[in-house]
Parts: sequence; C-alpha cells; structure tokens
Amino acid sequence: AVWLAHATAGWRAGGLLGLAALNARLWARACLGSAFELDLEMTTPFTSFSSVRAGAFLLAYGVDPYAPGSACLHPPLMLWPLSALHADMLFFMLIVAEAFTAWALLRMAEAIRPWHSLSAKNPPPPPRPSSAPSPAEPSRAPFAMLAPALYLLSPHVVFGCASLSTSSLSHAPMAAALALSSAGRPAAAAASLALCTYIAPDAIWLFPAVAFPLLSPEPQPHSGAPAGASMPPISKMRRLLSRETSSGRALAFGVSWLLTGAALLLCSRLASGSWSFFSCYSAWATAAERTPNLGLWWYLFSVQILPATMPLLAAMHVLPHICLPHLVAALPSAPGLAAALSLNVATAFRPYPTGQDICFALSALAAQLSPHLLARTRRLPAALCVLCACTAAARSFWHGWLVDASLNANFLYAATLGLGGAHAVLVLDVAAAGLRAQQEAGDVGSRMKPPQAHAVQRLRPGSCREGSSGQARS
Repeated sequence: AVWLAHATAGWRAGGLLGLAALNARLWARACLGSAFELDLEMTTPFTSFSSVRAGAFLLAYGVDPYAPGSACLHPPLMLWPLSALHADMLFFMLIVAEAFTAWALLRMAEAIRPWHSLSAKNPPPPPRPSSAPSPAEPSRAPFAMLAPALYLLSPHVVFGCASLSTSSLSHAPMAAALALSSAGRPAAAAASLALCTYIAPDAIWLFPAVAFPLLSPEPQPHSGAPAGASMPPISKMRRLLSRETSSGRALAFGVSWLLTGAALLLCSRLASGSWSFFSCYSAWATAAERTPNLGLWWYLFSVQILPATMPLLAAMHVLPHICLPHLVAALPSAPGLAAALSLNVATAFRPYPTGQDICFALSALAAQLSPHLLARTRRLPAALCVLCACTAAARSFWHGWLVDASLNANFLYAATLGLGGAHAVLVLDVAAAGLRAQQEAGDVGSRMKPPQAHAVQRLRPGSCREGSSGQARS
C-alpha cells in the first residue's frame, strides 16, 4: 500500500486501495481459499496449485515429474521453488507479484500522451528521467488509478490469489515488459518478455507489441550534410550500435531475449536432468488438456475428428494472431494502446485462460483509455455487459453440468463463445476508436502549419525580380 501510494503521489488514494486489496485477499484466503482451488474461472491445469503439489510429490519419491502421464505442467524453475514453499508463503508471494503488476500498470497509464499531441508524423518523445508529469501537462493521477484499482479489486484476481493460482506470477513479468518497452529499455524489456514466455508460452504473441516501440526509427537531425558523413568507419559502427539508434536498440533487444531464453532453458535442463520438461510446452501447443475453462479450445478439441487435429491446431494458434504486427504498425502514435490491444487478443484466444488473465488484459487496456478515446467508441458498454454476463453464466452452467448434472456441456460452451465474442468486439471497437483518434490528430497536425512555411513555399528561387532579391531572401 505504501509503495503504490508513493508511486501515485496520492497517499490517501493509494493507501486505501492497497489496504482494501490486502484485506480482501486475507479474508478470501481465510474463508474461501480451498473452495476455489479447482474452479474453472480461477485455475487451469497450467496454473493450479494441485499441479505444484503433484510435482512435489513425485520429486519426494525420486520420480521424474515430467514423465508421461504426470499432472505437473509447471516448468522446472517454477516447480522447484514453489514446491519448497509453504502454502501461506506462496500466498504472500502472489500478493507481492500482484502489487508489482499494479505498479507497472500505473506506470503505463501515466506514460501516455494526450491525443491532441499525437500523430503519425509526431511520434512520442523519449521518456523523461523523472516519472513526474511536466508542469504544462495536467496530472493523470485520478484517471491513472483506474487500471491498478480494476486489477487489485477484481473478484477473479482476489479469489484467484486466495486459491493459489500462479497466474499472477506470469502477469508481473508481462506487465514489466510492456512498461519497460514504453520507457525505452530494450534489454530489460526483452529479458522480461523471455521470462514471461518461459512461464506462460502465450506471451510469445506479444513480441511485436514489445519490440515495435523500441525499434521505431529515431528522428534524423536537420542539417545540410547527412548524419555521420564525415565520421570514420569505426565511429559510424559505434553510432549505429549505440542505444540512441534503432539498430542499436534492435541488437540489444534481440541479444537480451536470446540470452535470457537460452539461460532459462539451460538452467531448466540442469535442474531436471533431462529435456523432458518440454512436455509442459507440448501440452500447451497441442491443447492436450481437455479440462473445461473460459477459453474456446477445450470443447472444439473434445468433439473434433482426429485427422483434423493438426490443421485445427495451426488455425487456432496462428489465425487470431496474424493481425498483431499490422495492428502495432497501424498505431505508431500510441504504442501503449497497441500493446494493450495485442494483450487482449492473445488473452481472448489463448488455450487455457483464467478469470485473472482476462481481468489483467482488461486492466492493461483501461490504463490506455482516456475521455478523448472513450468518446470515439461505439460498442464498448454493450461488449462489457455481455462479457460480464457470460462470465457469470459460465460459472452457473459449469455447476449445473458437473455438480448438479442438470445441464450438458453445450450450455457452458455457449457461455465461453459469448465471452470470447464479446472480448473480440471490445478489442475491435477500441482499436477502431484509436485509429479514428490518430487520424483526427494527423489531420489537425497537417492543417496547423506555421505561416513561415507557407511564405517560403510562395517565395521560390527565381520567382522574384532581380531588384527584390534581398526582400525575397528576407
């Protein structure tokens, strides 16, 4: 609470938010913690504490936790520390991870610029060393607090933390990668993205959103000679590889991502003694688990015909994410909004989503919203209402199917279809609003030209008489 309040420069609001979030989690853990450990909205086979317990049980008897038929789906560098922790210690670790995620969301919310100053020809300037807003800009603290408040006080996040779901451990590096990318830190952003991909493979689809703000070309200096024309070759190479240039940032980003990913895989190989831990990632890639959840995959792969498995897998993995590079390139003036939209697309079409994942994606999108952008949305309220209604209906249908045996699987899948459709409509509506706002900002910027530029265009060389050359030059 103190950390969040200090970051927002609003001690009262941050303190109340942190205290309310902490009390809600303590109450949920004390009263209802064990009741949600197998809930479809809170946990999946990849995030449940039962997977950690299964791996710890096999490790205690000297059995490979990643042998065929094992229920452990956590990678080794997560399984070994979590299996050694007591349940209460893991609970407080999840609280710390969620506090860090809320702080990263707050930094993302405070980093956006007003839409009237954005255009494709006027890219965002490099971030200032100080996180405080400039005196000329009004403080966004009241509106910026919306994103961490939505994340910390969401019932799915509160009860997910109480049920010891490890989703929060993937949200922290994911939010850190997005925040570091907007802050212009290529090496740290790449390392955070590699760590998040190691924990949750769905983060690989955020590669364009994290890389594009760092690799955008820097503005060229306005001078008669091209930059670096008189430099020796070694100086030119140093300038190209410096962090002030796009090529240098690209090199730092790529090397950091590759080295971090290779180090994580090598440490996992040394810890497990074999490469069998890749069964976690193969289970994700092939959708091997058919446990009902809030996603769109489990029912499709339960009723599909066997020869159509591989084409359907390729379609579900690739087709929803083809738009992400183009989406990021279409919003060069608002890279944070493009990153939040990419996160929501990856969450809506991931194989095993939880309620925590959906709340985190929506909170990241809320961090990029402003009254100027909300005024250009058309279907956002309806999409939010359908999304909330389908989330509530999914739990009731799941209980009526698997507990009361009064319904069948079609009811639950209809709710998950409505949930995914509402999430997709929400993403499309906000993306269209962002494109409209960017186009309006570009039109305004193109009309607002200084009068000197018009005078220079009218007074071209040779267009005046010889006697008025001095007046033309002036």
